[in-house]
Amino acid sequence: MESHRNRQLKKATKKSHQITYENEDAARSALIEFCIYVCFLTVTLLVATSSRHMSMYFFSKGIENLFLSREVNTFTHEASVRFADLATTADMWAFLETKFIIDLHGDNASQSSTSGERAAGTHSVENKLIFLEQNLVLGPPRLRQIRVKEGSCDVHDVFGRYFNKCYADYSSGVEDTSKEFKSAKYKTLNELGAHSIWGEISTYRSGGFVKDFTYDFNENKQIMSNLKTEKWLDRASRLIIVEFTLFNANRNIMNNVKFIGELPSTGGVVTSYSIQSVKMASVFWKDGIWVLLTGILFYMFIIYYTIVEIMEVLRIGVANYVRIMWNFVDFLIIVLAYLTLIYNIWHPFYVNTLYKKFEEKPNEFLVLDTFCFWNLMYRNTLAICTFLVCIKIFKFISFNKTMRQFNATVSTCLRDLLGFSVMFGIVFLAYAQLGLLLFGNVHYDFRNFYESLLTMIRMILGDFDYEGIEAANHVLGPIYFLTYIFLVFFILLNMFLAIINDTYSSVKSEVQGGRNYLTLYLRKLLHKFCPKCCRPAAQSDEERGPHTESRREGDQSKHSLRKDNASDYFEPVRRQESETQSAEAAAISRLTARVAALEDVIEQLVGDVDRTMRKVVPRRRKRPNSRQEASS
Repeated sequence: MESHRNRQLKKATKKSHQITYENEDAARSALIEFCIYVCFLTVTLLVATSSRHMSMYFFSKGIENLFLSREVNTFTHEASVRFADLATTADMWAFLETKFIIDLHGDNASQSSTSGERAAGTHSVENKLIFLEQNLVLGPPRLRQIRVKEGSCDVHDVFGRYFNKCYADYSSGVEDTSKEFKSAKYKTLNELGAHSIWGEISTYRSGGFVKDFTYDFNENKQIMSNLKTEKWLDRASRLIIVEFTLFNANRNIMNNVKFIGELPSTGGVVTSYSIQSVKMASVFWKDGIWVLLTGILFYMFIIYYTIVEIMEVLRIGVANYVRIMWNFVDFLIIVLAYLTLIYNIWHPFYVNTLYKKFEEKPNEFLVLDTFCFWNLMYRNTLAICTFLVCIKIFKFISFNKTMRQFNATVSTCLRDLLGFSVMFGIVFLAYAQLGLLLFGNVHYDFRNFYESLLTMIRMILGDFDYEGIEAANHVLGPIYFLTYIFLVFFILLNMFLAIINDTYSSVKSEVQGGRNYLTLYLRKLLHKFCPKCCRPAAQSDEERGPHTESRREGDQSKHSLRKDNASDYFEPVRRQESETQSAEAAAISRLTARVAALEDVIEQLVGDVDRTMRKVVPRRRKRPNSRQEASS
């Protein structure tokens, strides 16, 4: 009894490395495995879809339209610009004083300015700030900046009377970490519970000097005015961040908003922003019974595939297991799925701690950086896992001749493509570095090496700014552009297509249909359950095997001899002649391909013999000369 159970377990967990349909048993096993895979794919897609909601997009888009898309009156130049076009610290102050404060408070701003309902300095539970009539601000917003030390760089003596102080670019070694700066206390990242800021100029791994706001519009406006009067932003400032968090009870989602302004040592302001929406619910927590059931099914499938992989490793060994590509794909899917399981277990506990923090301290800024970071990692991991599960469908479509030709083409030309990739990479990297050095100081698309690489890829796809390249360098710009287009477009890309085309042509003539019992088995299965819907079809030549044609010819001749009608006799003969002609044509094409290959081998052999003779003949001539010299 136990041996029977072990056999059933091994049969249920046996894995097919390559799906074939050579007989009915193989077709049945492949069909069962494919049905299990389709169920797993469906559940995976449902779980992946539950990680986000369309409302998250509209939530972020509404914030972006309100603060970033509309223009700001800069006062100093009597012009209106958007947040992305802010150029000076005065423009940044104009954005903070008018756009940020007024739009954040909305209708509360006019109410606070006309009536004195709230007393200054009030910190009660009733204090709240509603954003866009639907969202609660979780704690008052806060403003922080990162500074560098005075004298962190050297000034030449000639310019010492013009600049008696020097402030370097930001780095952790020159950062100002004094306890306080103009009533703003310094805090580290750990004290703030925040994460590093990845800006356009640098990555800032520091907390900085923090200034907290309140829920009241008038108080916030006064705080901002005082900071501007005190010149809170000066030559030592390198980063300013204004941040706040929102909660939407209708969809149970939060949003972590940061408006960033980098102040480079060359002057001006470089703006950027971060708007991250996250769901408070997870697969196992407060997201509906259907999401919970799909989540349980998903991880049950993962446990099943884990057992399958373990049994497979024990059956064929680790050395043979790692050589098969689909084993590697399955292993990645399992590992990524378990990582998502860890997050889904951690998620409800951390969200409950956030709720408790806000309940205990409603007048303090609620930090969501850690939660947003791990939620982003979870979604990225789940996205890659879903992608691999979808890609796995290629394993089950080997019954199609076109797909077999595709797989054979890729595997055959892989070595040639690797050699071509090395040559293409050399040219690609060389032009990216050349563009960075020639146009990096002027052209935005070549401002750093990473952007230069992306620009090279865009130029291959036809997206390029020729006017900007020419304006950056009138002499070398056109030469750079034309030589790149000539080498990459007209030579390298055509070489790539030639490799693929030549390999596909040779593979297409060699790959045959093979035997395929899938269609026959499906028709038999359908006929078994519904005889009226479908009749079992006769096997085709491809399904029956290589000796089908001879058997069919004998059956047709016997059948024709029993017929008295002339048409019944000559019709199979005509069909036989046409099939014979097509078979002869296919045989001739295969013979021609083999003769051509043989000619190539003979030419290579003749060339090797010629090179060998060129090396041997001079040696033989030298030997008689050496003998004559010895005898003399």
